[in-house]
Amino acid sequence: MRKRGRVPSLAALASLLLVSAGCDYLLRDLIPQDSDELALRVFDLVNAERLESGLEPLTWNDVIAAEAKQHSLDMAEGRVPFGHDGFSDRFARITQVIPASAGAENIAYASDAELAVSLWMDSSGHRDNILGNFDVSGVGAAWDGGLGVFYFTQIFICSR
Repeated sequence: MRKRGRVPSLAALASLLLVSAGCDYLLRDLIPQDSDELALRVFDLVNAERLESGLEPLTWNDVIAAEAKQHSLDMAEGRVPFGHDGFSDRFARITQVIPASAGAENIAYASDAELAVSLWMDSSGHRDNILGNFDVSGVGAAWDGGLGVFYFTQIFICSR
């Protein structure tokens, strides 16, 4: 029986590639998936959950997505802790552009979009946001190479 060796981490593989390729690669080139594509995937998965529950799909908004992406980047790069700190500021910036009567935010860190949405659906508060009385949304994702995960932020707005 052959023994399995330890699977190298993404950081170890990146280091090996950097050395073996003469440093022609940047670590960010080794991100397993594009963060913007993952953000759109989260959005689509959340809308699938809403449709399955008989709700109208959310409408994508670039202003909201930019706020969500910045928060994900700030968490991934360690500028802010994992959490909802600053949500009132994000909401205030959004409402300067989009009239809103309510807002909410889901955050997660996960290896992919499916896991992030699954974690949210398994949490009553996050699930309530997904299935809530919101009509506009945006999602941002950012890679944390040190932890090997993506940070996801989805902001929900009721513009009615």
